[in-house]
Amino acid sequence: MFFDHMVIFEKRDLENCVTLLKESGMKAGIGGRHENWGTENALLYFGLSYVEWLSVFDLETARASDNPLVQKLLNSPNGPGHFAIRTDNMQRLISRLDQAGLRTVHLPGERRRADGRLLQWELLFVDGEQEYWPFFIKWNEEDDERLNDLESSGWTGWQESSDLKIEHIEIAVGNAARTAQVWSDLLDIPRLENEGCSELLKLEGGNIRLVSMPDGRTTGPIELLLSNGQVIK
Repeated sequence: MFFDHMVIFEKRDLENCVTLLKESGMKAGIGGRHENWGTENALLYFGLSYVEWLSVFDLETARASDNPLVQKLLNSPNGPGHFAIRTDNMQRLISRLDQAGLRTVHLPGERRRADGRLLQWELLFVDGEQEYWPFFIKWNEEDDERLNDLESSGWTGWQESSDLKIEHIEIAVGNAARTAQVWSDLLDIPRLENEGCSELLKLEGGNIRLVSMPDGRTTGPIELLLSNGQVIK
């Protein structure tokens, strides 16, 4: 398991969004379109981990999509909306979640970059009633192949420092201790520390900090902290 990316829902024009990000020192770029979902994105990479700003370019196609992330985008305000954990064994993960009695939605995804290259992957969403769950992604290429492609096509090395990394993503949940235990047991993610109403889980590519929101406020990503102290939200 690896931290893959945080999704930020963006209802404004992505070109303007990228311009504002560059002015603030975050050198994002336009990623491309998911034609089957009616969405498009802008991206900011930290090695293989990244931030995705997701927007709709075709409302009719988006509304007809069977992708739970797209439906959540349509019904949410701007801001952090979801996050993905990367796996290299999707079938094993599906089997494990199924054995735990969790319902899942498994579907393919693809995006064509501006250079014409077609990227493909698998997505898995968990229909959890008691816990907030990330969604899961398995890319159709090995990690070293993807990293070489990103480096050769200029998508990495844009940061102010080559060793700039994602420190952690902060996630609001109903009960941090309970969610940490469930994720640790089912996903084999180590628990690092407990600080009152928060739990820190260790994940390569970016740790996860769970924060309890017992009053029933919306669960999901709050912000992403970089190794230089900068916050993305």
